Amino acid sequence: MNFRNAIATLALLVVSAEAAGNMDYDYEDFRAWNDFTGSSCNGLKNSPVAIKTKECTRYEDYAMTHGNCKFKHTTASILKNGVQIEISKDATCTPSNVIIPGIDDMFHFAQFHIHLSSEHTIDDEFFSAELHMVHLNAENTRAAVVGTMVEPSRVTDNPIFEPYLQAFRAARSEVECHSCLSQEVAANAVKPGNDNDIHPYKLVEGNTFYHYDGGLTTPTCDEIVWWNLSDSVMDISVRQFNELADMILNTHVEKNGQCERITVANKAGSTSRPVQKLNGRKIDRICPSSMFEGEKPVIVGAARSDASTATIGVAGAVSLAAAAVASQVL
Repeated sequence: MNFRNAIATLALLVVSAEAAGNMDYDYEDFRAWNDFTGSSCNGLKNSPVAIKTKECTRYEDYAMTHGNCKFKHTTASILKNGVQIEISKDATCTPSNVIIPGIDDMFHFAQFHIHLSSEHTIDDEFFSAELHMVHLNAENTRAAVVGTMVEPSRVTDNPIFEPYLQAFRAARSEVECHSCLSQEVAANAVKPGNDNDIHPYKLVEGNTFYHYDGGLTTPTCDEIVWWNLSDSVMDISVRQFNELADMILNTHVEKNGQCERITVANKAGSTSRPVQKLNGRKIDRICPSSMFEGEKPVIVGAARSDASTATIGVAGAVSLAAAAVASQVL
């Protein structure tokens, strides 16, 4: 298999966390990740990494365009390595897409998943969870992740996140052992409306991102990912977070006549890989062009988002050329 075909095959692993979920790995013995055939888990461009707050290093605009996919075009799953919602393989819709400043490519939304305990750190601080929106280019040779930290700091439910949580709840009811399925979960296992829009970028607060070249954070750690982490936090309610954590850590399936938890979390409940060495890589902080003030640097604090609003992480208008390309179907 030549290099191009190999990396294309590996890139397809990103589309489904189920592929990684079916591999025999866990979040206790990270050294074993190096033993998988074709593993890059000991490479020089691994992820996640430790991020330090810095001044804006570039003033450019991301182009994030919502597609026309709806919940009926998606599949939600509870897997042993977390929760996931992905665009179904037979979907007849145009996925959302992102164009990253300085990268001559367009990346189409494929799925998002959530890790318990953040994988990346900011100023050595961990967050309660980390959400990754995975995108692929048209050739399936390169991936891009738009990510955000998650914290249970709202006093009311986050209405943007709730339909996704509802989809995960319904998915859990389909795989949970009957004897372990609580009456509350069963009663509330109603899928979101089929015609509800999938607008993933509404989950991202703010429009400033930490950007670097890295890899997948699950085996085989292929170094094919452009990372873009929001410097703002997505706030959800305590109830929403508790339910999310319970789905990831306490979903049971029948195995050999017994109900067993499917999670591969470590003993502390984390489904996150430790930070990896930068090995000389540069992390940019890309701020919207509207913040540029000549030679004067603009410093943006890593502020938490306004819990009462949700904004699309789009800086500036999408160019006509980008809009034309955005109309293409993945």
